Amino acid sequence: MKNRKINKFDTVYHSTEPNILKFIGTPKRTDKFIQKLLIAVVKEELEENIKLKTAASLRKLINCEDIAVLSDSYNKIALAIGMRKGTVSDTFNANSKPSSSTLFMIINAMGYSLSDFAKVYESLTDVEVKEFKVSKNQK
Repeated sequence: MKNRKINKFDTVYHSTEPNILKFIGTPKRTDKFIQKLLIAVVKEELEENIKLKTAASLRKLINCEDIAVLSDSYNKIALAIGMRKGTVSDTFNANSKPSSSTLFMIINAMGYSLSDFAKVYESLTDVEVKEFKVSKNQK
């Protein structure tokens, strides 16, 4: 392995993953690798929390627990903004990270302003987000 040369045609070189060979070796390189790994983990958890909090906020705004009615609401929202129902559903169920324009269009289609959404988003507690995550995972 130590005689192996990495060139531009090597699969490791073109990988989207960080080039591990570049970081292993010296303590300084290993520290940098661990820092990058920790940053990636924190970023992933932060993004997941944002998705959950966004979905919980939207559900709180729509104020509906009945799945059949909620599904009909997804369809009405999707038709109002010219978007796939699956995109709306994924946003409400925290299955995707919506773009800002998608989120704004969904909020407007529901009849709310961005400030209404922001108030609900900021008022959510960590406990409420965890409860939403648990309820999401049970379905």
